[in-house]
Amino acid sequence: MGSKHLKGSIVGLIVLVGIITCIHPVYPDEQVLQHAGTILLLLIPILDLRSNRLSMASFVCVSIFIVIHIIGARYIYSCVPYNDWFKSLFHIDLNATFHTTRNHYDRFVHFFFGILAFPYLYELLDRNKGLNKALKVLIVWSFIQSEWFLTNDMQF
Repeated sequence: MGSKHLKGSIVGLIVLVGIITCIHPVYPDEQVLQHAGTILLLLIPILDLRSNRLSMASFVCVSIFIVIHIIGARYIYSCVPYNDWFKSLFHIDLNATFHTTRNHYDRFVHFFFGILAFPYLYELLDRNKGLNKALKVLIVWSFIQSEWFLTNDMQF
């Protein structure tokens, strides 16, 4: 299977997951608002189907990030039952292990933003051949750090 076909299959899978998570939503009144960001993110892989400029690694990272957002939108990020899933699958109570009652799915999403966005953002900068590799890494790292800083309740 060629990379364009594989990418098309991945986009189809993302759309299917999005549709399935909209069936009997937990918070139906907020469903559209919650998926607005997901729909915008979905433009990245959809547009790449035509241009095929992204590496498969970047494409997959963006796609995984979209699925993480779809799951968050399904449950309204603060109510994703990840602790119940861990207890069922691995017999690990994350909340008890880390002595917390707060739902940390939003933090999980922000953490994975950095990991999953890095290849994509680096590839965008890599199109500018005037920048050396170290500067590209620094720019992407700075962008990710600023996103983490702004979303972790930091006060100025």
